[in-house]
Amino acid sequence: MSAFTLLFATMNFVGASEFGVPPCNDIIIIDTPLPIALVPTNVQNITCSKCISTVTTLKNDTAFLSRITQDIEYVCGKIFGPAAHECVNVTDDIRKGLDYLSKHNATEVCKHLHYCS
Repeated sequence: MSAFTLLFATMNFVGASEFGVPPCNDIIIIDTPLPIALVPTNVQNITCSKCISTVTTLKNDTAFLSRITQDIEYVCGKIFGPAAHECVNVTDDIRKGLDYLSKHNATEVCKHLHYCS
C-alpha cells in the first residue's frame, strides 16, 4: 500500500458521510503496524536540476502539505495501540521536513540530500 493509497482511503473514509453513510465515530484500534513505503528506497537518475525543480514545487505547496499533515494528525488522534506512536512519529517527521524546507532554499536542500555538489 502506498502513501497515496492510504491518503485516498482516508479521504474516502472521512468523506463517506457525503454519500449518505453515517460517519464513523468509533475509536480505531490498530494492534499491528502497517508497513507503508513512504519514500522509494531506489530512486535513480535524479539530477541536481530535477532535485531543485522538485524541491521548489514542494516549497510552493507547503501550506497544502501542512493541511494534509493536520488531517493525518487528526486520524492519529483516533488510533490507539502500538501504531498510534508510529503515527505520531510520522507526522513529527513530516513537520520537521516542512520546517526544513521553509528555512532553506532548494539548492541547499538538494546539497543536503547529496544530489547537488
